[in-house]
Amino acid sequence: MEVIPKNKLSHSTQKTIHGLKTYLDRSIYYYGSVLRPDYVDGESDVDILVFSDNIDSTLSQICQYLRVDRDDVKKTIWHLNQAHLIHGYKLQYSDANKHVNIEISVFNERNQKEIIDDHLSVLSLPAYILYLLYIVKFLHYRLHLISKPMYNILKRFIMGEMMGRYDENNRFFMYTPRGVGNSPQRGAQ
Repeated sequence: MEVIPKNKLSHSTQKTIHGLKTYLDRSIYYYGSVLRPDYVDGESDVDILVFSDNIDSTLSQICQYLRVDRDDVKKTIWHLNQAHLIHGYKLQYSDANKHVNIEISVFNERNQKEIIDDHLSVLSLPAYILYLLYIVKFLHYRLHLISKPMYNILKRFIMGEMMGRYDENNRFFMYTPRGVGNSPQRGAQ
């Protein structure tokens, strides 16, 4: 089931995503604000999911197509529930000249249903959550009154704690492996 973005994407973003989909020869799934009313054209990144039975090969293809270094890919661990850890990867791709900003998440195909179900569960947000997101995005993107780290903290709080979605059994971590013994850092959803 492919979900079509609710918001109109720039021609450059559409072209990049379509080219990546063709190059990978696999489905790409949209998620996040691009499917909701709180998407800010030209500011919000476009979140996409790619599922693969050979993640290493798929990551190499993505990096090759986008001409980015494999070191830019971050390892993720999603503690979805008390007994389930989902490992995956994220890549933030930006091309300022073309006004393209895409966050690509890659996970194993065996986790596809539960990841898509979780992302689809936040498509219909309560009005108070949408209003708060609008305010935070306006303060960050338009007025530049809050920094990117503070924006991420506030967005995570609104989408997580205020909606009752995240507790000690549902956490998302993103880290860059640099050797044995790294501790993951909490990342933005």
